[in-house]
Amino acid sequence: MADDDKPNLFNQLPDDLVVLILCNLGSSASSPSDFFNALLTCKRIFDLGFRRRPVLSKLGAKALVMKARNWSESALRFLIRCAAADNIEAYYILGMIGFYCCQRIETGKLALQTAANKSHALAAYSLAIIKFNGSGGSKADQNPHAGVDLCKRAASLGHWDAVIELGHLLYDGHRLYPDLMGGRRLFSVEQAVKLVSSVTFPFKRQARHHQDTGNEAAAERHPVDVFLKEWFESEVDEGLKLCAHEGCGRPETRVNEFERTKNYCSRSCHWRDWNLRYKAEGGGVGGGNGGAGA
Repeated sequence: MADDDKPNLFNQLPDDLVVLILCNLGSSASSPSDFFNALLTCKRIFDLGFRRRPVLSKLGAKALVMKARNWSESALRFLIRCAAADNIEAYYILGMIGFYCCQRIETGKLALQTAANKSHALAAYSLAIIKFNGSGGSKADQNPHAGVDLCKRAASLGHWDAVIELGHLLYDGHRLYPDLMGGRRLFSVEQAVKLVSSVTFPFKRQARHHQDTGNEAAAERHPVDVFLKEWFESEVDEGLKLCAHEGCGRPETRVNEFERTKNYCSRSCHWRDWNLRYKAEGGGVGGGNGGAGA
């Protein structure tokens, strides 16, 4: 049989099977180029991968976030297309880039709120930071009560930074859990974090692992943090600062926005950075009251 007469076994595969393969590829791709290079294999794969809702809905964060220098209107349209396919990561990424990079404050918050409503823990925590800092507005726009509620929501979904934030609030004497506190009690930050964790995560194994090991770097940073940092290292307005924690990419949206937490966007970033420095100096992890004064 001549080569031209051989059956094309790939074309005989049902669409549903190819879509399933592309969904797995999209969820595990390490970069957008990994996913798009696969789509360019042939027209059938491109059509199934780029136009089918199940594939777009399953794309992971690493397949959705590009280098900041490659940002374009076509990249924005692709994220919107993925969000329309109910990709929760796309909503979160659109919210962060829109809010912090493109000055689309209200649409950015709306995208973050949509992701939070769909149980995206990091979106809820990011909104909490916005509320605590009054980001995108003035100091008068700070809303700590809304921030606490969003932090509790993120913590209930398993987000460890939210637990750290709540622990600091408890350390400061905030009456988050009046049934437990019985008035102001003094804790170290670590004791407060453990107490909040025990209340918030009675059955969450991942959070329990963090609590037991004190591993402040256990949670991998989201790719959009890298995007924000790259964006603002080249585009940041004079006078505005990035969060001082190396692993975070959140910038100020007004001058001295991070003043209350000593140039960190949040208490959790202050605590993480303090612990990393303490560990680097040979003190281990979780020593003292890291960031207690944040």
